[in-house]
Amino acid sequence: MKILTSFINVVSSISAVLSGILIVGLTLIITFGVAARYVANKSIEGLFDIAGILLAAVIFLGLAYAFNRRAHIRMELVTRHLPRRLQTWLRLVTYLIGLGFLVVFTSQGWTFALRSYHENARTFTDLPLYIPLLVMAIGLSLLGMIVLLTVCRYIWLMVGREEGGNFSEVFGKGDREET
Repeated sequence: MKILTSFINVVSSISAVLSGILIVGLTLIITFGVAARYVANKSIEGLFDIAGILLAAVIFLGLAYAFNRRAHIRMELVTRHLPRRLQTWLRLVTYLIGLGFLVVFTSQGWTFALRSYHENARTFTDLPLYIPLLVMAIGLSLLGMIVLLTVCRYIWLMVGREEGGNFSEVFGKGDREET
């Protein structure tokens, strides 16, 4: 499990770095477009499509890293007052439900990406449509792997508690214990 955890941590970190680089690229492209309109009074064809593709890539490539670092929004108004064991069970159930949705969304993302590639689908400005769909499918796949790993960790935690296991053994020393 530690090898898989390390692999997923590295892959999600790489996707986060790539997402950060794409943010810089997105900023430069938008700045260039604004400057071209201001200086030459002309817009650049395809700029809107490229910016949309980059924005989608930034979002989907950052999902796995954000989940891995527990940066997603979590509503704990009621659950934090529940017993710790019940909190763990509720998190496991919600992660399983989320994983079910991710399986559907990810498989559809791959299906649409492959279909648009084979059909040579294009945007209005003639950019290949499979590129943003492929990035979306990759980002959702990474997120799905991390959620699956988290489900496995929670199951291990619940089994490990009965056998004397503890949170840091399952989630690693770098993670904070959830309350």
